[in-house]
Amino acid sequence: MDQAGINSNIIFQIVKRDRQKSVRRKYLFEFGLQLVRPHMERRLTKPIPRKLKESIMNILDMKTEEKDDPPPAKLLKQTRCILCPRTNDRKTKTACAKCFKAVCSNHRAEICTECLK
Repeated sequence: MDQAGINSNIIFQIVKRDRQKSVRRKYLFEFGLQLVRPHMERRLTKPIPRKLKESIMNILDMKTEEKDDPPPAKLLKQTRCILCPRTNDRKTKTACAKCFKAVCSNHRAEICTECLK
């Protein structure tokens, strides 16, 4: 790999005909980054730990995705959805973000349908 970097640097200088001497270390860093960039971009599409994703995005100079929507409120134990009929007995751990009452996934849109009214 080192020999390939040296050879490509020599070819690059001949083709570019740069009168200024390029710094070999900087060239090899950019060369290596170009080699791994497709792999890093492919890794971003797969589920990976948040720290690793942030590191890859930092190296690739990409902005982190900010989520505007807060995660749904979590209850400590499963309780019955307040909007489902008792015969359905639908239990959930998610709650309305506004009134904090238990709502199932059918009746939830970040806040319960009752709070929307």
